[in-house]
Amino acid sequence: MNIAIIGSRTFPLTKGVGYIFELIAGLRANDRVLVRPSEGVDYIAKTLAGALDIPVTEFRATGGRELVFKRDEDLVAYADRIEAFFDPDHVMEGGTGHIVEVALRSGKPVRAWTVRDGELELVGSDT
Repeated sequence: MNIAIIGSRTFPLTKGVGYIFELIAGLRANDRVLVRPSEGVDYIAKTLAGALDIPVTEFRATGGRELVFKRDEDLVAYADRIEAFFDPDHVMEGGTGHIVEVALRSGKPVRAWTVRDGELELVGSDT
């Protein structure tokens, strides 16, 4: 399974890192974590996967905005499932929101998370 674990740079990691760890710890050695070269959730997912010997593929885009959109589409195409984490003040916005939109259009399983009242909260899921 290829699982994309992506998120807003400003997602409050202290509230989600436990769940992110559980996601990655539940993977098998032949599974893969997909991330972007970003701070926050993507970086934590990459680091945890590396510590647990789970392969990581980092999707990069160099150039203009069109290449960033193409990178997002490539990431979703490669993913079997997407877990997205949003800053509570910017749910379904930015690049993470774009990946969720692409995943929904592509029929890929996706779950979106944020933090409300100090707790991790599922704000959208098609699974």
